[in-house]
Amino acid sequence: VQQDIDKLCDGFVDGLQADLQQFVTSSRERSTRAAAEARTSGLESLAEAIRRIRAEDSVTAIATTLVDTAVLYCGRAILLINKGDKMLGFRSSGNGLQPEADAFQRLTFGTASAAAVAHAIDSRDMVTTTGVSSNVSSELVEAFNYAEADRVYVYPLRLRDKVLAVVLVDEAGATPVEPAAVEVLISAAEAWIEAIGSRRKTAAAA
Repeated sequence: VQQDIDKLCDGFVDGLQADLQQFVTSSRERSTRAAAEARTSGLESLAEAIRRIRAEDSVTAIATTLVDTAVLYCGRAILLINKGDKMLGFRSSGNGLQPEADAFQRLTFGTASAAAVAHAIDSRDMVTTTGVSSNVSSELVEAFNYAEADRVYVYPLRLRDKVLAVVLVDEAGATPVEPAAVEVLISAAEAWIEAIGSRRKTAAAA
């Protein structure tokens, strides 16, 4: 009797192990398919955003579309025009507190009063900072209700060696930032601004 019980138990364990292995394999296959579909969807979304940028034919329109597509990969996006010793508001989009468009375009502050913005311009590279007023300016803190603990990514928008503007993105509305995707969009905008400029020079010389 004991041998029969042992055989029965062994058979049950073997069957359970086989079922478990099949379940694990099936789960892995589903996860792999889901991950592949998510990657494909993400790439298609990014490609569509780039197409929207490349459909524009002026620097102003490119900058506007850049902000509007960047919010697909962050909670909020803000673009400031670089005027040398001062920054001028241009456009914002996304979640969280935002000023009226006209009011934001009148917003200005000294570049030196925002250390992270100044560093992004000087280094011509992305800077990760926090919402402290000395990093992003007291004007932006007031306009967008930044908290000191907020993480803010500051990207320069360049034309060759000149920084035309800076783009600030954050996690407003608890939406995570995808820094690589934002950087790809900014690179696409930079390339298209230069392409349009070159096209106009060629047309003028013809």
